[in-house]
Amino acid sequence: MKHPKPTQASNEDPKSYFQKPKPKKEEKINPLRLIKKAIPLHQEQTGRKFEELPLDGRFLGNLTKKGLVYLTEIQDKTFELIMTGTDVLGIDQTGSGKTAAYLVPLIQRMLKQPKDKMLSVLVMVPTRELAEQVEQEFRSITKELKLYATSFVGGVDKKKDIKKLGRKFHLVVATPGRLLDMQRKQEINIKRFSILVFDEFDRMLDMGFVKEIEQIKELMKDRSQTLLFSATKDRTQRYSVNELMNNQVEVMVSSGEITADHIEQNIISIGQKDDKLGILMRHLKDETCRKALVFVESQVQSEKIAFRLAANNIQAEALHGALNQTDRKNILKAFKTGSIHVLVATDVAARGIDVADVTHVFNYQIPRTYSNYIHRIGRTGRAGKSGFAYTFIVDEEGVYKKSTL
Repeated sequence: MKHPKPTQASNEDPKSYFQKPKPKKEEKINPLRLIKKAIPLHQEQTGRKFEELPLDGRFLGNLTKKGLVYLTEIQDKTFELIMTGTDVLGIDQTGSGKTAAYLVPLIQRMLKQPKDKMLSVLVMVPTRELAEQVEQEFRSITKELKLYATSFVGGVDKKKDIKKLGRKFHLVVATPGRLLDMQRKQEINIKRFSILVFDEFDRMLDMGFVKEIEQIKELMKDRSQTLLFSATKDRTQRYSVNELMNNQVEVMVSSGEITADHIEQNIISIGQKDDKLGILMRHLKDETCRKALVFVESQVQSEKIAFRLAANNIQAEALHGALNQTDRKNILKAFKTGSIHVLVATDVAARGIDVADVTHVFNYQIPRTYSNYIHRIGRTGRAGKSGFAYTFIVDEEGVYKKSTL
């Protein structure tokens, strides 16, 4: 099956307020950084409970049904700030509950507002998968509350988007390119939104959405609040954050330069002549490996490896940016429900995956940067669970074999 060539994110405007300094050449990752013994998760939680917050009773009931009892640290530290309309820059590692960190207080504010003055929230995300994830999260915790959300992303029939615009909604989730295309065609008016949220802001910069971010900022000059959530913080972000926000409060739980303590990390040392795919299959067939993500660098590699795994009775599918939205959605649904045991994915395609029971992540190819490594392995060990992350390293001299756990 041939897939359309992925569209490239727009180039950065050289005159942009958001222009980043030229990045330094990435240093080669030291394999020893990819070895880390997990610290067991504490069963007893000590933070605030959602029932301690000033939440609507029906809303609290929805959160309880989803199993949300204790706030994560990023949720705890940003709740009152968002409730009072403060601009917030929230930074915490992947899988820490950043989406709920802004959704919960914003929904509570919506419930408190008169119907004729309801908050209108625009959430910008870098990928289609994350847009779907945020929309589903909003819907799942607002059941019976008469609050509505919709999403606009690339790769979807535009006629369906036009139909959506005829419905009532309080929160819109969108990817930058699709939203601005709709704005240019006067299908949507970005100026109507009062609150602007950037989810996975670091990834938006990485993917080259600098010009789009500036355009959205200019169109929403009269917004009352801006929220930025990111898994990492580095020197490139400071050039854009100050342009987007006003007297913001920074809440940094994790800088994104370290990995989660509850993920067991190790390397798989191999030689050039070793059967790398065979070694991967042995790990995937282990009874402890119930649901796994295998990361590669390209679309071609993801399809090739997924085909080989399927030929060896391992339920696997490829996930990459060239798939259309329907195929991506169906593959992710099958992965979540357990019909697929393994996803072979590229970095961009997997960024928005939020599946609570991924037990293993395999870096079939070592990531280009340590930041990418952190984001990759953050797909496991989510929702209070432990996880395992393994990285294949060509080690002809056996230097790292003795260092493995």
